[in-house]
Amino acid sequence: RARNLHKAAKYIVHDLGEFPFELNDLLTIPGIGRYTAGAIRSFAYDAYGPIVDGNVRRLFCRLFGIEGVPTTSAVDKKLWALADLLTPKQNNRRFAQALLDLGATVCKPKQADCLSCPLQTQCVAFNTGRVAELPTAKPKKTTPTKAGHFLWIEQGDKLLLQKRPDSGIWADLWSLPQVDETAEALSHAKLQGQFQHVFSHYKLDASVWHPLSGVSEPAGSSWYNKEQVMEIGLPAPIRSWIEKNWLNKS
Repeated sequence: RARNLHKAAKYIVHDLGEFPFELNDLLTIPGIGRYTAGAIRSFAYDAYGPIVDGNVRRLFCRLFGIEGVPTTSAVDKKLWALADLLTPKQNNRRFAQALLDLGATVCKPKQADCLSCPLQTQCVAFNTGRVAELPTAKPKKTTPTKAGHFLWIEQGDKLLLQKRPDSGIWADLWSLPQVDETAEALSHAKLQGQFQHVFSHYKLDASVWHPLSGVSEPAGSSWYNKEQVMEIGLPAPIRSWIEKNWLNKS
């Protein structure tokens, strides 16, 4: 988010010259999608700007009896079409706020307060007894597990850490050097310990190895003492491991 904010600010200053008003111009700003553009139009300018977030999706699916997982292309397209149709062409701020509040405080995911809902008589889900069924739940996926192998290399009072690539998992952060399971370093190494970390799309089963023989320093690596380690960017599970097994070790 910080990178997108910085990139967006530079784009507005250097390419646009001023903060845009039109919906299509807002969509050209890095990091701004359809929802954010609509929200800016609605709340900053009180102008036409359709918004569809999780609360609005749930509200529309129940109100209009829309079946299917809301995030799928076909259903998402239908929800945005409704938002386009229902959104006032001007003086939209109050409508947008009411839509979001209704979805967040009345048409809740569980224990929806249907008796207080001003749209109760028009709600397809309420009138057909399907409030608990809509919106259609996304099928649960089995989270795959991946193995990760990390090296624990100390030299005196310093620990070897490696800078991660600028894209992918833990981008631009410092970590214990990660190696492939077929790496030569693992053939003469002692298992130091293990930890797990769950990402949004997979679970990491990590093993930390202490090489028993000399290992060449990988590219992008540096040595850090205990004070320096606390001042650099580390992934949360790596920081936790280092604190437990090095910083707090008597």
